[in-house]
Amino acid sequence: MALPGSKLYKKAKDNNLELPNSYEGYSFHSYETLPLRNEYLTSAEILKLRDDAFVEYHSYPPFLNKIKNKFGHKAVKNIKDSLNVKLKRKILGD
Repeated sequence: MALPGSKLYKKAKDNNLELPNSYEGYSFHSYETLPLRNEYLTSAEILKLRDDAFVEYHSYPPFLNKIKNKFGHKAVKNIKDSLNVKLKRKILGD
């Protein structure tokens, strides 16, 4: 995400890349989120990959076992419960 004030933001502006038109668009969890595209993937493709990777990582059994051993069953339940909340994304057609 090319956050305002960052070098990446300046580079995106210099290269006329599409940036969010509101602060809501800079939020990673927002309906309006708009990650920076690159030469290989669109913003929508990057967002889908990012959201899918989040679910895959946080539902990975070795990860959940590590959490259970360190923090207990309640922490694992909290993670699993959070995975039941599917974020709606404007650029993904939700």
